[in-house]
Amino acid sequence: MASTLAYQWRKPIPTNLKIIHARVVAQAACLAGLAAVASVEYLDHKQELKTVAARLEAVEAHVVGGEKK
Repeated sequence: MASTLAYQWRKPIPTNLKIIHARVVAQAACLAGLAAVASVEYLDHKQELKTVAARLEAVEAHVVGGEKK
């Protein structure tokens, strides 16, 4: 928030508007960061599910293959 406030301080607008704009920009940056982390976690979880499903299929094939002998 300090960097956005410093940026807003150069603009010729009232001080209370500078503070409000800085807060809004800081909140937007925070939300963008949270969205990025959430998407990375989602993709990581999706890949982990694929790995577990592949291992489960391998175990299932081994068990089913062992019963047919």
